[in-house]
Amino acid sequence: MKQIINHFSDSQKQLISYLAAFGLPFIIFLSYFLVRHGQILTVDLGQQYIDLLAHYRQSLLHNPAELIFSFANGLGSSMVATDFYYLASPVNLILLLIPLKFFPTGILILISIKVGLIGLSAFYYFKGENKTLFALAASLAYALCGYVIAYNLNLMWLDSVILLPLLILAIKKQRHLVLVTFLCWFTNFYTGYMVLAFGLFYFLTELINADAKLAKFKFYLSRSILGTLLASFVLIPAVSEILSGKGDSTSWTLSFQFNFWKLFGKFFTGSYSFHEMEAGLPNVYISIFLLLIALLYFFNRQIALKVRLSKLVLLIFLFLSTCFNPLVLLWHIGQYPTWYPARFSFVICFYLIELAFQNLANLQYFTKIQGLVLIIFIALASIIIKFGNFAFLNSTKLIITVLFILITLLFVVFLSPIDLSSQWLIYGLTALAMTVNLVLSLNELAYQSNADWSNFTANMRAATSQIRSSDSNLYRLEKTFSRSDDDSFSDDYYGLANFNSITSTNLINFLSYQGLVHNSNSFSNKFSTALLDQLLGVKYYLLPNLDHDDIPANQLMKYNNRLYRPDLKASNFVENYPELYSVSYRNSLPLLFVSPKTKKANFISEDPTRNQQTFFTSITGSKVNLFSALLLPDPVMKNASLVKKDYLQFQAKSGISKISFWFKPVNNASYYLELPADLDNSDVSLYINNHYVSIDARYSQIKLVNLAANQKNIPIKISFIMHSHKLDLTNSIIWQLDTDKLNSVLSKFRAKQPNFQYSKLVITSDKFKTQAKQTLKTTIPYSHDWFAFDKGKLVKVNKYLNTFLQVNISPGYHQIQLIFIPVELIAGLLISLTCLIFMTYQKSRLSKR
Repeated sequence: MKQIINHFSDSQKQLISYLAAFGLPFIIFLSYFLVRHGQILTVDLGQQYIDLLAHYRQSLLHNPAELIFSFANGLGSSMVATDFYYLASPVNLILLLIPLKFFPTGILILISIKVGLIGLSAFYYFKGENKTLFALAASLAYALCGYVIAYNLNLMWLDSVILLPLLILAIKKQRHLVLVTFLCWFTNFYTGYMVLAFGLFYFLTELINADAKLAKFKFYLSRSILGTLLASFVLIPAVSEILSGKGDSTSWTLSFQFNFWKLFGKFFTGSYSFHEMEAGLPNVYISIFLLLIALLYFFNRQIALKVRLSKLVLLIFLFLSTCFNPLVLLWHIGQYPTWYPARFSFVICFYLIELAFQNLANLQYFTKIQGLVLIIFIALASIIIKFGNFAFLNSTKLIITVLFILITLLFVVFLSPIDLSSQWLIYGLTALAMTVNLVLSLNELAYQSNADWSNFTANMRAATSQIRSSDSNLYRLEKTFSRSDDDSFSDDYYGLANFNSITSTNLINFLSYQGLVHNSNSFSNKFSTALLDQLLGVKYYLLPNLDHDDIPANQLMKYNNRLYRPDLKASNFVENYPELYSVSYRNSLPLLFVSPKTKKANFISEDPTRNQQTFFTSITGSKVNLFSALLLPDPVMKNASLVKKDYLQFQAKSGISKISFWFKPVNNASYYLELPADLDNSDVSLYINNHYVSIDARYSQIKLVNLAANQKNIPIKISFIMHSHKLDLTNSIIWQLDTDKLNSVLSKFRAKQPNFQYSKLVITSDKFKTQAKQTLKTTIPYSHDWFAFDKGKLVKVNKYLNTFLQVNISPGYHQIQLIFIPVELIAGLLISLTCLIFMTYQKSRLSKR
């Protein structure tokens, strides 16, 4: 082996080392998914990020203005903060070369490249203070650490993992700190903040043991400020959108999220599961082998005691940060993570790896004290595992970990880190441990089929493209099925669903009042009504076309999350497509409309029909009552009984308990069943005319389920199959929506409306005349970045229903133009440009000297 190595020149050895640092983690990661047919889409990657990346590709190639503002984002919102959170990585440009048909495979390659780059940047850092094999082992451990394996699907965070070693190197060498600080903010300001926070703590730890403290502090502070100012065009709009969109609901408590000692369980091989992704322990795996060597660092007398103590303080601080609530909030910018706990834990992985290899670099042989300490650590680990009750560990994972512990013990007792054979052993053990952990961890997750995404997207884009070619006006489109809440991004339409961490709280609150399914950062059209659809400008609906016998099975799209919407049968048929067909509402409102001045509207929690009526009145000015309440008919019970007479409270008996109601509409109106907030699929299975209807929501909320439409005198069977001992339907009501009155009012209201055209951040109306003071109201979310002009004169823009955009207009002739101008982005660009000019000037001055 030594003769083969000596055959190469130093430059060739260096090139091979860099290729290995990138190539080995790249190959290991990519190979795992290739064995699984390239299927990488899971959880948020399959339900959000792929759609945003498809929108990114489409916008860059065809319409860059969509990266500034898009009606696909939260009914119509700025994309700037979204871009800088999800899409700013320069590596994403690779996707421009990937056709949408192969997009999931392109994303797999993209993530694999990022994993390789993590290894490459880590090797560049570790090679400065370590032998080549140690540096390769350290880089591999970092590239495939528990954080990367668990959170690789959050691919926008991986750039920060890449940049962390470069930031620490820039701090140590006092070079390129401005550039690396800028890149941390630019590639992902959220995890970039975490990298820079760790950089600060690391710098302070190093400063304690350094000479020329003041000079180093001045260098660090000045370069960090310059790098941050250079990123103003990222930070100013991002912070502005987050502060304007999110409510302050975080509570600071001096408590712990979990027992501190439980963190040790995450260093066992394969210490991961789906639950761990949602609400588990921090993912800090670096192999039990390297963890034990890292802990022995603090008993290495070759290293000054002051240095060891300062690093021990930092390590304890990092560990506490994973569970002590004030520190958790500090690292996560004041918000507790929703899913994906301890999003900064890659800094712990990095720091432990550095400690392990600094220990090895300062040892010829392990001492007896270190051996004794190691045995104590192993004994404590055994106690923790025995009493820790770690659900993510099984016998296979425990046996593998025990084997690595035994190898560690043998290594410490019998081998020397300075021997070449020992260095190869460490590299080999690291590669083996990280690969086994990758396989065991990722086997815990389920992945979606790439073909499902490709077939769905191809069919949806074909349909939306045809609709758009025949109707170029501004409108919204929805469907009775969904793949994700962000389908509108990948399928090129404007809808009622959205999933985005930067969604406006005001918008979420408004839609919750109207009864749409929602949580803190997403919503969809589930539980919508024909009234709400038309008020929000939904003009077209896509439905499954099941007449496709000539299409091969592997090309069929899947209609997931089906909605039961018989009210759409009363809509106009538009067109058939291979696997879909479209219908349209006759009287759907435009997204902007001239409306009479109305009183301030107040919404009431858990009363969606009343709130929709209020919304209708505030738009049209009409006081026509659209909803009327009907009681449920007498129940027909099977293996169930009434708990109390005159109340719809039921008690299950043995066998399958079923409660049925036979309802016969007296006219062709639309009918909706209102169900209690605390009722969901775990309590009952709901069937309407033998069609299963899901009633699950994301938060507890009143549900409106469409029962019938245009079905006069046709019996409707409503069945509840009980899953628990009791069922309370006392507060359930059938609502009749008078569609004749609705269509009459909306038809007259629409006839008076001017036409509006939208093109690249500008909405322009035709010329129109008003007889009295009125309001141009919209269902476009309010933003101070909208500027309104009437016949070229700037007019004031204000909020409508605390959610939407509106402009007051006086009697006379008007031509309204709304222009979206990203003020904070422009201000940030000016600051960034000023900073760049200043830096260029300073550099030229210094060079002249």
